[in-house]
Amino acid sequence: MRLLALPVLFLAVGCGSDGTKKPMLLDAKVFLDAGADAAPVCGVKPDLGGLTLGSAQTPAGSAQAADWYEVFSMGTLAGKKYFDLAAGLPPSISGDATGDLLVVDLVEPTAGFTQGTAVTLNGDPNAATPAAYGYIFTDVNPQAQTFNKFLYASSGTITLTTYTNTSQNDGGITAGTVAGVNFREVDEMSGADVAGGCTTKLTQVMFTVKQTEIADMPFTGGGKALPESPLGESMRAAINAHKQQMELQAE
Repeated sequence: MRLLALPVLFLAVGCGSDGTKKPMLLDAKVFLDAGADAAPVCGVKPDLGGLTLGSAQTPAGSAQAADWYEVFSMGTLAGKKYFDLAAGLPPSISGDATGDLLVVDLVEPTAGFTQGTAVTLNGDPNAATPAAYGYIFTDVNPQAQTFNKFLYASSGTITLTTYTNTSQNDGGITAGTVAGVNFREVDEMSGADVAGGCTTKLTQVMFTVKQTEIADMPFTGGGKALPESPLGESMRAAINAHKQQMELQAE
């Protein structure tokens, strides 16, 4: 019996530059000869290492001055204040041509913020009353207020090492560390993990920042919808903060 060698085409689905799903035809030989599935294009390095923002020598120089303390206006955390550590990951750190945005939020406890206590980042994007949480936006366009992927922290801690009753006043100093954070890609609306999505990790961030009252600019939404929730509110504030062009530096 003679076997006929016939060309075979595989149909796959890919993403266009505008984020829409588009069918693609894959050549059978190329497809079958390929190794394991390629990693997703993430727009952020798989390991961010250690980073800094500001320094003890020059506490949060002019680039790091911002309104670091926000208040939730909706949902289960309405009226709660939170420390909003949000700063850009420049291309030299993120690994691609566009900057990304790192955010770690610490919600004020009933007894108030204190220094020296490590607070665990809540890994559930749908948690109603998290004590702290973190996330990364990839490919942020601060002018258009758009982003590409949303990576949420599944582990890690934040600790305030310098906090006094004047830290929230104009010119007040807050310092601390974020440590041992792992991120995975989630859907920004549902909070569900994205199968085969992007991941990255962060060894630590050492930060020293200066409080400066700066009015937030309204978030227009751009190409991504954000949930009407405390997390969505935090996400809006973070993109607003990125307009100040604050950038983390490698240690």
